[in-house]
Amino acid sequence: MRQFARGVCARADSQGARVRRSSTDLARFAAKNPKGVRRATRFAGALAAAFLIVGTVAYAQESGTSAARDATTERVFSLPGSAFPGDCSPVLFFADADTYLSDGEARIVASDGTIVAKAAAFSLGTARSSREIMIAAYPPRAGFAVFIEKKPTLVALLALPSWAKPGDYDLRASCRASRFPSGPAREIAGERSFTVEKKKFPSETVRLNAANAAIKTDDSDERKAQIARLNDMLLNYDDAAPRFRGPFAQPVATKRRTSAYAHRRVYRYPNRSSTTEVHAGIDFGVPVGTPVRAAGDGLVVMAERRISTGWTVALEHEPGVYSLYYHLSEILVTAGDRVETGQVMAKSGNTGFSTGPHLHWEFRVNGVAVSPDWFTQNEIW
Repeated sequence: MRQFARGVCARADSQGARVRRSSTDLARFAAKNPKGVRRATRFAGALAAAFLIVGTVAYAQESGTSAARDATTERVFSLPGSAFPGDCSPVLFFADADTYLSDGEARIVASDGTIVAKAAAFSLGTARSSREIMIAAYPPRAGFAVFIEKKPTLVALLALPSWAKPGDYDLRASCRASRFPSGPAREIAGERSFTVEKKKFPSETVRLNAANAAIKTDDSDERKAQIARLNDMLLNYDDAAPRFRGPFAQPVATKRRTSAYAHRRVYRYPNRSSTTEVHAGIDFGVPVGTPVRAAGDGLVVMAERRISTGWTVALEHEPGVYSLYYHLSEILVTAGDRVETGQVMAKSGNTGFSTGPHLHWEFRVNGVAVSPDWFTQNEIW
C-alpha cells in the first residue's frame, strides 16, 4: 500500500512538473509574441460570438415545438397589456443579430372579431449586423465583453378611440423575418390578452350664435374640399416622416382648459335644433396673440386658413402621427418647414368655428383622435 501511494505521488509530481513547464513555456511565448496572443484572444472571442449568433438564429428558426414558438414570440415582440380609451399602445418589434424584420402590424380585436385598433409598424433604423455586434462586444483594444442594449427595430402605435368599450380583447402582432433584406422571409406572430380600462368622459352643452351656426351648417364645395383634404392628410402614412419619440410638451403656457379631450358636446342652434359630437382635442383659454409652440420636433404639413378651424397648423412627428393647432390669429411657418420642440410657430386667436379666444390642440394617430395628454406623459418608443 505504501509503495502504491508513493507511486501515485510520484506520478502526480511528474504531471505537476509538466504543467509548470507548459505554463512557463506559454508565459515565455506570450512575452516574446504579445501581438500574436492578443490576435488569438480576439479571434477566439469573435469565433465564440459567431457560434452564439448562429445558435440563436437556428433556435429562432426552430418551430417544431410550442416552447420554441413561445421563446421566439417573447424575443421579437413587446406587447402592452392594457390602456384607457383615447390612449396609445406602442407595440415594439425586436430583431436578433443578422435578422431583418419587415411588414410589421398590430391590432386589437374583440371577441366577435371586430377590429378596435390597427396599425402598421414603421422602421426605426436600429438593426445591427452580427459584425457590428461582435466589434461592440469585443473591441480591438479590450479583451472583455461589454453589455449591449437591445433596441426595437419596428414600432406599431395603436390608437384606442375614445368610444372603445371597456373589457377584454386580444392584441395580435405579426411581422416577416429574414436573414437578408431581400431574402426569403418567414412569418412570426404573437398574441396576448389586452384590457381596455373603464373611463368616463363628461358632456357639455355649447350654445351657438348665428355666425357659428352658419359655419357649422356650411355645406359649400369649398368646405367639403377642405374637410376631405385634411382627412386625407391625417390618414396618410409616410415612412419617410420624421422620427420623434417624445416626450412632447404643451403648446401654450397655461393651466386653464375650457374643454377637455373626448367631451361629449351638444350643440344648440338658434332655431332650437341640436347635434351631438365628440370633442377631438383640448381647448386652452388664452388671450389672442399668445405664442403657440411646437409640441414636438416635426414637419409642417399644413399652414393655411380653413373655414371650420380658422388659421391652422399641422405637424407630422412620426408616420401617421400628427398634432394640430386651430383657431390661430397668425401663423409664422409654412408647409415644408422643420420645427423643434418649443419653437414658436403661431399666435393663438379666435378664427373659424370658435366661441371665444382659445387654442384647440389635437393629436391624430392613423386618423384616430387620441388624448394629447398621453403624448406629454409618455414616449412613443
